[in-house]
Amino acid sequence: MLVYLGNIEKENQNEFEIVVRQICKDCKIANPNWLMIIMYAESNLRLVSNSIGAYGYIQITPSTALGLGISITELRKLSWKGYMQYAKAYIQERIKDANGVAPSSAYELYELIHYPISYRKPDSYVLYSEGSNAYSGNKALDYNKDGKVINAEVKQFIDSKCPILYDKSMLLKPEDSNNYYYQNYQVGNIIVSVSIVVLLFVGMQIFKKRNFKIKKQ
Repeated sequence: MLVYLGNIEKENQNEFEIVVRQICKDCKIANPNWLMIIMYAESNLRLVSNSIGAYGYIQITPSTALGLGISITELRKLSWKGYMQYAKAYIQERIKDANGVAPSSAYELYELIHYPISYRKPDSYVLYSEGSNAYSGNKALDYNKDGKVINAEVKQFIDSKCPILYDKSMLLKPEDSNNYYYQNYQVGNIIVSVSIVVLLFVGMQIFKKRNFKIKKQ
């Protein structure tokens, strides 16, 4: 099960996972969870628009949409499956621009999607500087408040978007299909599991006390 799959409508979850896995296979992205985390970071896995008019899971901008051969208005009319085909086309275009070098981590995938010019650049690479519209729109990523957003801070942002207890080393590793990562559970699943265990424990204690009283009588 992919991370954050629970954010997708239940009736679409199985098909959504199949589509994501196929896109990652076609784009040579070694871990489909990377794409899920990036989509969550960009849109909470919702087909929504942001303040500058970008739309969808990876927040395709109006100019980017035109480069893919579709208007942003037309893009908004598509089903989730239709949108994902344009997301795939965008990722493929960016990989092509990078001489065919596919991302080797979730961080690189985010660079590729979010700001391609920073792709595979050092952690110190400056994406945005104070005084620009781009900086104003991404000011929240300036964690040390020095007036610059650098690649290292983008990595911090991705780390912050992982599920609680998620093994962040997996942001750098291919998916291991032979292993199930409990860290992929979202908070809601953990809370439900813990609640069930607590209820069972309380129930057992009540049963023991009643049983003891009956024997004592």
